[in-house]
Amino acid sequence: MRRNKLFLWRRVLCAGLTAAMVAMVPGTGALAAVSDTGSAEAEGEILTVGTLEEAGLNAEAVYAAADVAQVYDGDAGIVASVSPAANADAEKSTNIYHDYQGNWARQPYSYLVQGEGGNFFRIEYLEGENKILLEEYNSSCVMQGSRWIDCELKLFGGFYVGSDAYYFVFGQPNSEEKDTAEVYRIVKYSKAWVRQTAYASVTGANTYVPFEAGSCDFAETADFLYIRTCHTMYKSDDGNHHQANVQLVVKKDTMELTDSIHEVLSSTVGYVSHSFNQFVALDGDRIVTADHGDAYPRAMFLGYYEAPANGGMLHYSTQNNFAIHYKGTNLMIFGGAIGDNRTGATLGGLEVSSSSYLTVGSSIAQNNAFATNITRNVWLNVADKTDITKNKTIYLTSYAEGAETSVSNAYLVKADTDLYAVLWQEMKNTDHPSYYAYPKDPVTKYVYVDGKGQTVSGVRTLAANLSDCKPTMINGKLMWYTTHASVPIFYTLEPAPNKEKITAFVTRFYNVILERQPDENGLKDWVNQLMKDEKTAVGLAYGFIFSDEYKNKSLCNEHFVKNLYRSFMGREYDQGGYDNWMKKLENGTTREEVFNGFVMSNEFKALAKEYGISLGNPIEVPAA
Repeated sequence: MRRNKLFLWRRVLCAGLTAAMVAMVPGTGALAAVSDTGSAEAEGEILTVGTLEEAGLNAEAVYAAADVAQVYDGDAGIVASVSPAANADAEKSTNIYHDYQGNWARQPYSYLVQGEGGNFFRIEYLEGENKILLEEYNSSCVMQGSRWIDCELKLFGGFYVGSDAYYFVFGQPNSEEKDTAEVYRIVKYSKAWVRQTAYASVTGANTYVPFEAGSCDFAETADFLYIRTCHTMYKSDDGNHHQANVQLVVKKDTMELTDSIHEVLSSTVGYVSHSFNQFVALDGDRIVTADHGDAYPRAMFLGYYEAPANGGMLHYSTQNNFAIHYKGTNLMIFGGAIGDNRTGATLGGLEVSSSSYLTVGSSIAQNNAFATNITRNVWLNVADKTDITKNKTIYLTSYAEGAETSVSNAYLVKADTDLYAVLWQEMKNTDHPSYYAYPKDPVTKYVYVDGKGQTVSGVRTLAANLSDCKPTMINGKLMWYTTHASVPIFYTLEPAPNKEKITAFVTRFYNVILERQPDENGLKDWVNQLMKDEKTAVGLAYGFIFSDEYKNKSLCNEHFVKNLYRSFMGREYDQGGYDNWMKKLENGTTREEVFNGFVMSNEFKALAKEYGISLGNPIEVPAA
């Protein structure tokens, strides 16, 4: 059974918990040092999340009371680091919600940015202040300083980390529908957070309210910044302000607007109305986009502009025809009527792999029961870059219709070359996305996929919330933070399984324990099962050490202990450790007990963590 555990290291003082609260937690005494194996090597106290809830303590409240903590998954090793500050001066906010606001997305307000020397920045727009918070943290998540950045117009649109600068997009309503009124402003900051003088100003642009009922995403080439967002438009003949996507292009050095698409057009040129979420990505010299449409088209829509990306123009001339040239396709067609805002689906990300365009989100079953279906599952679409009409949708979850559990919108995050993390949060099922209630006991799940959408790990579970902050690569690991009327709590995912290292790990067991080269099928089977969390590091070791092939060798204790060092640790034994284990065996300790001592050692745990594989639990020791 999977157990989530909260590790509070020795140096942590749970100042937020009273002695009475601590006493309420069964089996902990006064937070006495306890480990899951009882090993003297344990370096801290362990509280199970379930036990905390039984005591009336919310897990996040406990995180917030600690300086540093880690969430530990008993099957998958340590999979998240949580650092809820000793930072009393950090700004409090609430960003834990990662889902649509009803039927459409909202531009994210919170971000993490890699800094220098292991430091990183928390960037967050605080609507009540109409200002942008900038806090700098060191690699231990301790705040180093903070400042405020002005929101230059009434509305915050988004933030982007460019290759050599930072960019903010602001906007303001244009209630009088004036073509001379500024509706978007793109502002540039240096990497030292100095505002640059030049900025791009977009006026009119058929915009009534910018960023309405959608989001804002960015991509860049060497010379140009591409911004895909949305707006409600000038009043149409039917008296309504209809909503659609917007595409802007800015020359980075001069901050001049070089092209834009904001008029009523058709999906043949990348126009989507209504567009409830927007993404843009760069693939070589191609600008790729994804939109969530409810009318024209009523589908998840993927496409790309045929104009060269570093030309800075979406319109371009072919055969004396100056126009927008775009190739698009529907990925998922929704049930219901054209223009019905309810699609039962969300769009959560777009990434470009070496072979494919990957998009992710959640959706109810788009079938004849569309009107009454309420349970969403996470989907991943994989489109062939050479022909995007050749695409397939893979469901990563299979929650039954009408079940208690559904899912939030999903994140798609690049972790490495052709390696991506898909994250989602389990939600309580209701009849409308805007009423999804975040549970008292948060459950976030994630899985790694490759560039072709194939899973390369098992689905892993964290007792944590997702948030408005998209996981970002910070100091080599994917990190995000949550706030809930609180200072931030930082979460860090451990790396994906490393196939090369796992293959070498398994091969070592064949070489050392069985004294032979691995057979092709056996090696492949072990590696695949370890990568998908179907087997653990402990299970691998047990499978070799207690195999008939090894036991039939009838090796003495001396060889047994030396083999454990060489196979488990990948090194020769140290004399002191070797002598200690030999003495234990001579005094009646069983080989199973010695095995548990090795697999539960800090050194073996660190290897499992490095390889990105699940550690597992100690084996049962036969009764004497």
